[in-house]
Amino acid sequence: MRNISTIIVTFNPQYDALFPTIEKLLLSSNVIIIDNTPNTDSSELYNKKFSCGEFDFEYIPLYENKGIAYAQNIGFVEGIKNKSDFFVLLDQDSNVEEFFIRSLVKEYYAALEHFKKIAVIGPTIINERNNIQDRTEISKSKNAINGIYEVDVLISSGSLIPVNALLEIGMNNSELFIDLVDFEWCYRAKYSGFNVLMSSNITMKHNVGLKDKKIWLGKHTTICSPFRLYYVFRNCIFTLKMKHVPL
Repeated sequence: MRNISTIIVTFNPQYDALFPTIEKLLLSSNVIIIDNTPNTDSSELYNKKFSCGEFDFEYIPLYENKGIAYAQNIGFVEGIKNKSDFFVLLDQDSNVEEFFIRSLVKEYYAALEHFKKIAVIGPTIINERNNIQDRTEISKSKNAINGIYEVDVLISSGSLIPVNALLEIGMNNSELFIDLVDFEWCYRAKYSGFNVLMSSNITMKHNVGLKDKKIWLGKHTTICSPFRLYYVFRNCIFTLKMKHVPL
């Protein structure tokens, strides 16, 4: 395995769910926790649990909520210092299998035979609440090879980013704070000539929004909190002013 850093941004995490995920990830990667929880330093708790092992563990408290974009950028800087070849981004509530990262890396190298400039590759997302697979981006894809699809955007959770691509494309736009951070980065990558890829060969369970609502013809939409809805609309306005983001 190459040197891989998994970055997880936390905010008031549920440790009983988070710790088993970290244990799985440490089988295949270094893990960097960036903590956005205000007025909190959980160093002792984490170090007691993950102080030894084949791969490194690092916990960085920010003592305030600086947003996912800023926090992930801190993780990128740490990983680059540690000479990582790849980053894997995960949310604190994402549910991964034991060899999820190994599967992602294998899929990346399979894709590299057909796509020469890969910015990111991610799994197909399964909504953990209703077990429905989200194939929205796959359905719009025009270029597919062996279950790997060229798509417009990915959510950050579950995505694998080669460090060389990150260095060329640039880090997150921290002014966006949260929501559309990943989409803006994907559009920037594509504008720079990179491929954004989604694999149907790998799936990951993930909580999308707060709850799901049936609308019509058996279709569902995701309901998010007013706090998140504000940033979705605000950042739609912000990103539409950017030359690389399509109308």
